[in-house]
Amino acid sequence: MDIHRKPGYDPVELFIDPKIRFPMLSIAWFLLKKKLGFKALMKVISQDATLVKGSHGRLPEDPLDWPVLIAPAGAALPSQIASTDVYGRISQGF
Repeated sequence: MDIHRKPGYDPVELFIDPKIRFPMLSIAWFLLKKKLGFKALMKVISQDATLVKGSHGRLPEDPLDWPVLIAPAGAALPSQIASTDVYGRISQGF
């Protein structure tokens, strides 16, 4: 796939594979082969999604910035609901 026309990017593409013992040497070897006119694949990108860390699912410190669930007026909801319980509440009609 043309990398300039894809709809997004995989954040794992930002990480060099930690299993490669000398990644800079691997990259230098690739660049040397390319400079000499050879075709080669630069296989230094990891496929391990656990390398990507982030704040997904983390609640903001200020409760006023927390997500809001809008429900019917008569719905008996606790003051806080786990994000994993929202679908069940919606599918059951609150």
